[in-house]
Amino acid sequence: MYSCLSHSHLHKEDDMTNEYEGQERFTPVPGRIYTNKGGGEFRCLNVGKGTRRYTATMQNVVSGWTFTAHDIGRYPDDTIDWDYSTHGTFKEVNE
Repeated sequence: MYSCLSHSHLHKEDDMTNEYEGQERFTPVPGRIYTNKGGGEFRCLNVGKGTRRYTATMQNVVSGWTFTAHDIGRYPDDTIDWDYSTHGTFKEVNE
């Protein structure tokens, strides 16, 4: 099965490799801070379970903006991004 992503290209849903700039689907590690491809630092608070691979609760380490990131990808330069996010809210940043 194929689907269209926000990056305007097709990918196979079960394929871990995304052809967008060398991005590979990725599940972050809770507690680790990642740099977003578009800027900003985000801490992974927890990851999706079961069929929710490549999904995680992320928090901006400066503003506290906390959300669920879906279809997370990592690039060769170790930056990450995601196709879309849900459940965004501001929360206190805990180190």
